[in-house]
Amino acid sequence: MRLLVLLALVGAVVWALRRSLREERLARLELVGRWACEEAGVELLLEGSASGGTYEERVRGAAGVSRERGRWRVDGDALEFTTDAGEVSRCELRAFAPGRMGLHGAGRAQRIYERR
Repeated sequence: MRLLVLLALVGAVVWALRRSLREERLARLELVGRWACEEAGVELLLEGSASGGTYEERVRGAAGVSRERGRWRVDGDALEFTTDAGEVSRCELRAFAPGRMGLHGAGRAQRIYERR
């Protein structure tokens, strides 16, 4: 019985430490805000908390401005976007420096964003 209590206590401590480290990492990324892509005319607005919320992506092109809206969340080392229409896409997230990140995935292949 003591062994079970000890294992439960150790498990709770490990879980709390992992959660704390994840929250600290997400806070350092500072994802919430307005981001502009190096590609001219692409802007990504992330709102919510450090781990997820709503987004809007605007792409200016010859045909005008297209907008995509939905929800985003951090899933490990990826950002997952779910459009209002229910389409889900995952992008590998790379933090290069404060205020600079890279996204690589469906519809956002090798895009570099800078905080605005």
